[in-house]
Amino acid sequence: MWARLIPLAIILTTVMCTPARLRGQSADRHDASFSAVEVSREGRYQVDARVRLLLFWIRKSNIGDGRLTWRRGPDGIVGYELLVGSDPARAPRHINRWGYLREESGASGATVFGVMSQSDEQSVEEADQSTRRTDGTHAFKALRQFLTGSQARVTVSDVQVRQDLTYADLDMLLSAVPGAPSKTKTVAMAQWTSPGFLAAAASLIEEGRTADPAAANAQHLVRIYPYNGQLYQLQLRSAEHVSRYTRAGRSFGAAIRGRFAVLNRRTREETPFAVVYGVEGNLAGVPLLISWRPRWWLEIECMLRND
Repeated sequence: MWARLIPLAIILTTVMCTPARLRGQSADRHDASFSAVEVSREGRYQVDARVRLLLFWIRKSNIGDGRLTWRRGPDGIVGYELLVGSDPARAPRHINRWGYLREESGASGATVFGVMSQSDEQSVEEADQSTRRTDGTHAFKALRQFLTGSQARVTVSDVQVRQDLTYADLDMLLSAVPGAPSKTKTVAMAQWTSPGFLAAAASLIEEGRTADPAAANAQHLVRIYPYNGQLYQLQLRSAEHVSRYTRAGRSFGAAIRGRFAVLNRRTREETPFAVVYGVEGNLAGVPLLISWRPRWWLEIECMLRND
């Protein structure tokens, strides 16, 4: 399950403005392990989807929203925060799936916190049924990881609530996490090169952006990061330079079309995805379009909003 949240993270790894209903909700209100570091950049995305029914793909636009926040603080503290999900009022069959992830790293170590709605559906029919539970409870998973040196302390919580919370209810869900049943483990974490996925993605995007265009296509840039007691590898497999990127009638100027992949180094499970990101001015390093297929029957696209 947690591996499936990780591609969501790339949706929000750098940007500029956020919708009012997502504004001001953050883990540091509920978790003292995070610093109240200043927001240096925020952004929002429109979530579109294609759902496969038998032999045909059906496209649905604007089924949800995403937000990314960059944070910078004193003493070299760097933070990233993402919130992304479907809006059941707009999504097909009222499907409600969302996730939140926050990272912060500094001289004393790194903290990662994530929460997501539980979902293990293998078909669109199962996804439809899972939105119609009758027992009155709704399940979420929360994970908190503290990383110091070569050791990670990981706490996983099972959060049960009586309301089917959406991403607009993040603050309410965060309030329920401290009282939820949890299990903690300590794991040796050697060989990591980034404290978390968001930091790894931001680093690779910047390296791909500044690399020589002729060499970037041939380079395989890699970052290794720990998550939930395991090591993951994020790889930038190619970076195709585009002189002028256009999408849905909008022109974004010069961009890079990057092909990425997340690899679980223990299970060898791999999740490929693609990101088009800007290279100049205010859009430098900003994802313009993100696409991936978390299920064989579902394809997700997230596009930077302009309003």
